[in-house]
Amino acid sequence: MDSLGAIRSWPANWRTTTASMTTTTESVRKVAQVLTVAGSDSGAGAGIQADLKVCAARGVYCASVITAVTAQNTRGVQSVHLLPPHFVSEQLKSVLSDFEFDTILSKMRAWFMILLLFFLYLPNSFLYFEY
Repeated sequence: MDSLGAIRSWPANWRTTTASMTTTTESVRKVAQVLTVAGSDSGAGAGIQADLKVCAARGVYCASVITAVTAQNTRGVQSVHLLPPHFVSEQLKSVLSDFEFDTILSKMRAWFMILLLFFLYLPNSFLYFEY
């Protein structure tokens, strides 16, 4: 149960109920959980925004840790603001304490300290680095 007294079946499980005139059946299926660690792309063509769109299209639950915020559009990147490593660390600790991820996708590790956080908090078997 969560702090509000509700049973935490979402996002780990989705319940589907089918009813007919004579029977009612309920099925529970595990929904894959993905953690994406990337920058935020204000043009929505890459980064966290693109990952969330792909996960939604695949019916996968996606949590995120943001490492940088960009000002960009389809013509280019105008500015990048790197988030402080301690804040990225807090995001990682927060989501890892609550979810059981099936996979973790890491795309923007702009600071050396952020890269070190991965090795501190994440098992190597979960990491997929995209270059």
